[in-house]
This record gives sequence, structure tokens and C-alpha cells, in this order.
Amino acid sequence: MALDKGFGKYLTFGLRNEWLFSFLNDPHNYLSTNNLGNKQVDSLKAWLKDSGLLNTKLEHTKLCKTFIELVKPENESAIYEKFDDILIWGIIWNNLYYNSPLINFYLENFKWNSSFSKSEFETAIKSKYNEISERTIQGGINSFLNLTENSPLSSKLRFAVLEKDGNKIKKIKKIGSDEIHPKVIAYSLYKYAREKGHNNITVSELYFENVNGGPAKIFGLNKKNLELFLRWLQERDILKADLIAGLDNINLKTLNEEELIDLLFKTKNQSEM
Repeated sequence: MALDKGFGKYLTFGLRNEWLFSFLNDPHNYLSTNNLGNKQVDSLKAWLKDSGLLNTKLEHTKLCKTFIELVKPENESAIYEKFDDILIWGIIWNNLYYNSPLINFYLENFKWNSSFSKSEFETAIKSKYNEISERTIQGGINSFLNLTENSPLSSKLRFAVLEKDGNKIKKIKKIGSDEIHPKVIAYSLYKYAREKGHNNITVSELYFENVNGGPAKIFGLNKKNLELFLRWLQERDILKADLIAGLDNINLKTLNEEELIDLLFKTKNQSEM
């Protein structure tokens, strides 16, 4: 992933919860009819593309259309009733690992259950990518902080908890969460497997230090809770998991992105959320 070709593309703004759900509630008009500035709109478009909700032509993806249906007020499974925003944000965070150089850097270069200052964040980027300008680095970090502060990524999911003294950020705490929706875990596993190119993976490999993706790297999920999620998902025929007698195999179906979304969000499963 070319960090210098995307680190500053969010123009210092984060994807805010208000912007995201305003878009999902008015997907055909919000990008052109809103109270945002031009740079904020450009930033929002960049975030929505990296989140997997818009394609390069700014068209709604299958995932986006699914989220739009989930948040409709007339939908009995409306997002704030049964799904909660952590489902949508969990999938978005997973996609940002693969599509956003900024989020990928954060997840790859800082350990879970660690804390660091904004200046240490900046130093880490400089030490690895000294060709990036100071302005681009600062803009990227500010986008990251704005994203986490204005979404459940900090308050509920604790992926980046900001410790503040007044308006000044003292520490960024990378804590992680086990309160992930099980279908987010399934989505993450399938995405990881597709990136690897095969459907058979193990629990153990997801905890290797150099693993590229998966729920341990992206969410900070511990192994015990992952195994509980795997059993839940197996009961619903979303995957198969062999977790007895020392085995830790996960066998996934052969599914593309659209087929996976259909599997996870088909109507008959909504009552099981």
C-alpha cells in the first residue's frame, strides 16, 4: 500500500458519524445537498470509497445499498434498534484496513493495549516514510483523530481512545474491543481469506505478529472470544470451525463480496441479530 498516495487525501477531516448516517438516510442527495464545505465533501467521498460504500465512479456498492436498507426508519431492524451503529462501523473499520493507508499504518505499527502521543504517532510515520511532507503527515493524523473522536470507533469500540486535557490530546490508547458484532467477525474472516486466496485458515495464524488482516489485527479481538464467535457463526451455517481436540481450523464458503453480504444480511437472519 503506497502511503504517500493516500495519507493526506482526507484533507484533515474524519468520517463523522453524523455525515455517515446523513448519507445513508439520504443516499441520492446528501453528497450534493448538504451544509458541508467543498473540502469536507471531498473528504467524505474519499472516506466512503475507502469504506467500501462507493466505487471509483461514486456509485453505491452492494454493501452501501445493504446499509441503506438497514437504517430505513420503516425497517423493523433499523440500525439504532437491533443492529446498532457498531455493526456498520465494524465493517467500515475492517475495510479501511485494506483501503486506507492511514488506518493501515495505525493498525500495523502500534500494538493493541498500548498508548502513545500525537508526536509519537508523527515520529513513527517519519521514521518509516521520510519522503512524506510534514504538512501531509499532520493532515493525516488530524483526519485520524477527527475520525475516531466523532464516531463509535473511540467511544464504543475503543480502537483509538483519546485521552485529553481540555482540548489537547495527551494520549491515543489502542485498546480494542470484544464487543464486536459476530457478523462483522465473519465479514473480516472472509475478507482476510479472499486476500490470501484460499478458504481454509486457522485461528492460530490470525494471531501471528505479521498477519495481514483478520479480526485479531483489525479489532484486537482475543482468541477465547474469537472462538465463541466462530461457534455462533457455525450454528448459523456461515462457516465451519473445527475447535476440538487441539484443532483450530476455519473453513469458509467460496463467496465473492456480494454473495457474502447476501449471506450475512438476508432477511431470515435479521431476527437472530
